[in-house]
Amino acid sequence: MPKVSRQIVHVDMDCFFASVEILDNPELMNLPIIVGGPSHRGVVASCSYIARAYGIRSAMPISEALSLCPTVRVLGVRHDRYREISQKVMSMLDNFSSTVQQVGLDEAYLDISSSWRSSSAILDLAGEIRDKICRETQIMCSVGIGSSKLIAKLASKKAKPRAYMGIVSGSRVPVVQDGPGIVSIPRYMDADFLRQHSIDELPGIGPATLRKLNDLGIRSIDDLNWVPHASLKTRFGENQANRILDLFNGVDDRAVVPNSAPKSISSEETFSQDLAQLSELTKSIDGCSQSVASRLYSSRTCAKTITLKVKTSQFRDIERSRTLDHRTFDAREIAKIAVDLLKPVLPEGPFRLLGVSASNLGESGQNYLQFTFGPFDGPDHVSGRPRPPISDRNDRLVSTLEEIRAKYGARALIRRHESEDPTLGDVL
Repeated sequence: MPKVSRQIVHVDMDCFFASVEILDNPELMNLPIIVGGPSHRGVVASCSYIARAYGIRSAMPISEALSLCPTVRVLGVRHDRYREISQKVMSMLDNFSSTVQQVGLDEAYLDISSSWRSSSAILDLAGEIRDKICRETQIMCSVGIGSSKLIAKLASKKAKPRAYMGIVSGSRVPVVQDGPGIVSIPRYMDADFLRQHSIDELPGIGPATLRKLNDLGIRSIDDLNWVPHASLKTRFGENQANRILDLFNGVDDRAVVPNSAPKSISSEETFSQDLAQLSELTKSIDGCSQSVASRLYSSRTCAKTITLKVKTSQFRDIERSRTLDHRTFDAREIAKIAVDLLKPVLPEGPFRLLGVSASNLGESGQNYLQFTFGPFDGPDHVSGRPRPPISDRNDRLVSTLEEIRAKYGARALIRRHESEDPTLGDVL
């Protein structure tokens, strides 16, 4: 058989977070469920297909989802559990290609272009991927095959189940119709396949871009043929105009880049009620900072830039950052910086959301300086022998704390504040 020029496989887990929750609690199988929160003030991170039949979608405010389906079950997010299943899935994919690029927790691209495969052999490979993931995780996935990342991603979306409200015995009920599971688009069909999609289905076309395109009279992919490039350039700028042209024409030369490191690590919390007091917000900062620090530690990376994000009660986003002269994975240092960044913006409160992120990442040990826990210089008061340098001792302390959390859970060790018990001060 002739060699296939370029073949990209996109694997996308179906309703991943919700599927994991159903896996762990089978009683949820036939119920509409949402993963998100922690309250009606949060947004939908994932939802089951039955919930989708009611019109619920990811990123929708939970309050809106509840209005669409008052009986929907709202479940909290369990990132550790999702990450555990995700790691199993990604390790399986490594067995099918040496070029695998993970995107988030629930999707990945595989480049199989170097293989001499017939079309039927590629479909067999996709079937093996689905079977293995389902057999070993009990969770379904959809697979798209195409000549580029763009086509493969759109194909995997076509492979998914479809949810809608149907009429059964005279009553409207949610219906989930199985999808094909695998969709493969031959290169010569790229243009026709793209025309089957509305422009808001194309990756990278968000609400703001969609409004600008509609203002130019562009409501379908073919409409772009009637708009001069100069008009696009004026409206979007040259770079974005060229990206839109490529997207609408199916031009996507992006390579599958294996093991791409994350550019940032973040954690955020949406409050059940608006918060304005520094003491209350500091507790949230501590929790977010610990989550970020633990993920930095487990990935053997350190961060040089710390960013605080808050959303006011009026839905205005505020971000403040600080770049250090060293890198760190210390939760206390990250939290201290975040609190310092918060204090000047406190008058803008109250706040409905707070987040902490770490960026400008590097390998641990690269320009690394551990935050000082206290004045521990001098000889050991028991043995009289010289102590190791403060940075070495703190490095070992942070490592020990993270190993305890990894073994016994994230809340095995938490910080207690002076406000909670004045006799203890600020201790671990």
